[in-house]
Amino acid sequence: MYRGAKPPPWAPNGAGAAAVGDTTNGTGSPHTPRELTRELSVSCDASEVSETPIERPRSPSFAAAAAAAARVTGAVVGSGTIAIRHKARRSEQRPQKRNPEAAKPPAAAPASAPPDTLPLPDAWPPLVLLGVCGSLRAASTNAGLLRVAAVAARQRGVELRLATIGDLPLYSQDLDEAGGSTRGAVSSWRAAVSSADAVLFASPEHNYSISAALKNAIDWASRVPTQGNLWAGKAGAILSSGGGGGGVRGQQALRQIGSFIDVTFVNAPEVAIRRFEEPCFDAATGDLLPDSRWVGRVGELVERLVTLALALRASRPAPPRQDKAV
Repeated sequence: MYRGAKPPPWAPNGAGAAAVGDTTNGTGSPHTPRELTRELSVSCDASEVSETPIERPRSPSFAAAAAAAARVTGAVVGSGTIAIRHKARRSEQRPQKRNPEAAKPPAAAPASAPPDTLPLPDAWPPLVLLGVCGSLRAASTNAGLLRVAAVAARQRGVELRLATIGDLPLYSQDLDEAGGSTRGAVSSWRAAVSSADAVLFASPEHNYSISAALKNAIDWASRVPTQGNLWAGKAGAILSSGGGGGGVRGQQALRQIGSFIDVTFVNAPEVAIRRFEEPCFDAATGDLLPDSRWVGRVGELVERLVTLALALRASRPAPPRQDKAV
């Protein structure tokens, strides 16, 4: 096998082709594959020492090959057996250095605060939510949802102010530049939006979109000559009541508008009530019945909105601290 060439490093000294490369059975006739398999069988198990008995060698070439394997792999050649000793890794043999920092107990994690009591700088004023109803109907069920949300916000120590948008004129840039924004309805509406940390929209679905009244109110607060977009950076949430899908397509249209005016919306839970299929409102007042399953869902949505509003507020620099009079 290695005739005319230098024997490999693991070959026994002086063995050369006569010892390692000899594939005869000592009589000059070559081994059959089955005989070679029996002679060179070695077992490597995961245990410390594993032994597999094999047949005694039929030629001196096997003994030479076994001796060469012993020098390379640490094998022990016994009478009719070959044992492979498992050598531990160098890292396992070395003593591990003790890390004094690892012995210290881990620091206790600070207790998580409820959403309405997240730590904020003292300079921040109390959190304010603004409720906007896109329906102008007197017994609007969407207005009824906002009244339930106001109770849920009060239970969490947050104020929810309900705004009116029915008195706003149709938006016109000419009217705005001519001083139309100084009118009472427009001025009050812009001030309400500017002072709010988050907005809770309640609107029915009109023609696969939001109501015209709500779109007009959004436009008046998105283009202020001296302040720009008043919606930017605010948190938002949507709830709706109506026929068909409960107003889900109107909610999607409002989310598309929010992506441009920079309102970050809460994604869940979804409050879209099919009020004609699920009679859960007082038809005379539009109030949500107190035993309805939607009362808890509205409260959960308000809680998520408060959490998001506080997170967005904490990401902004605090306003200048106002010294209190003594």
